[in-house]
Amino acid sequence: MNILLYTTITLNVVLLISLAIILKKIWRVVSLLYRIRDTVEKIHNTELHALSQQLQYLENLKRRLKLSGDIPITRGWAASPDFLVHVFDTIAENKPKVVVEASSGSSTVVIARALELNGRGHVYSLESNPIWAEETRRQLAKNDLGRWGTVLDAPLLKQKAESEEVIWYDATKIPKEIARIDLLVIDGPPIDTAPLARYPALPLMQPLLGPGSRIILDDAGRTPEQVAVKRWKERAPSAEFKWLYLEKGGIEIIWH
Repeated sequence: MNILLYTTITLNVVLLISLAIILKKIWRVVSLLYRIRDTVEKIHNTELHALSQQLQYLENLKRRLKLSGDIPITRGWAASPDFLVHVFDTIAENKPKVVVEASSGSSTVVIARALELNGRGHVYSLESNPIWAEETRRQLAKNDLGRWGTVLDAPLLKQKAESEEVIWYDATKIPKEIARIDLLVIDGPPIDTAPLARYPALPLMQPLLGPGSRIILDDAGRTPEQVAVKRWKERAPSAEFKWLYLEKGGIEIIWH
């Protein structure tokens, strides 16, 4: 009997220990599921908040532009509405004569319209994709902005920037009569073009920059753009760099 009792007690203890281990593992799984749920909800709420903000910027932009047609797609690869609003405000305030843009799209239409509202200036957009270049031209024509904006077919190619070999838009496509760029907007080329795809913009365009020239960089929240900005600061220690609190991060540079 003692042996039977001892065996029964032992089995019960083993069973209880096994049950405790199983319950502990179940609790860990449940806790993990709760954490995953909370994380998903947080991401979802953050994205909803960001989307709501961008929709407000977009509506604000539409009211100010007063275009007959719709603004081309924004967010994703294209410029976000808050970035476009900042560019629009910069043009309205500083009234540049010559704007050069790295890539074309919704920003080209916004820039051209801002220049039209100023009654002066022209934007030259460097575009490597012929299909997208043609679409931007169509959008300019649709909104009767051809007088204020030109899309330049500028393929991405290797070229010299001082002693460096870089890949960027064919800079020779910029009209020779342009002696100075008042505003340089950088929203291209795509990130997979080169390790620092947007870095070449400054060394290649630097000869056309003068006191008071401004540069606006989109996607400054990404690591490659942050590295590019660090190298720009080394090249231009007297320039003024300002962080822009935008959806994708931005940098504005005032040339001195």
